[in-house]
Amino acid sequence: MTTTYEWAIETVTADDSEDILDVDHRDRLHEWPAERLLHALNQDREPAGAFMKNDPGTFTRLALVRDSDRDGRAWAYIGDDGALPAKMLDAYDRPVCDVPKRYREEFMR
Repeated sequence: MTTTYEWAIETVTADDSEDILDVDHRDRLHEWPAERLLHALNQDREPAGAFMKNDPGTFTRLALVRDSDRDGRAWAYIGDDGALPAKMLDAYDRPVCDVPKRYREEFMR
């Protein structure tokens, strides 16, 4: 059984749908430039049309993504408070597993 983890910065529409327009994956947080990572942690908003024509405005957010042969995909999105949640959730917001200690430690550095 295989389980993998990766960090992701998602570019998302700033409307009720929060459609994901782009995803940038990395194995380690330090692989992103500091400014890009800070932008995602703060969920900074961009004005309408800045990402693509006719978009309602966008923001970026950071998540830890887990892929498992057994459980499928799960996410731990950094909250508005800047904290990494304790649990990873599936697409239906059901808890799947705890965030592994090594990723909590990496996030706290």
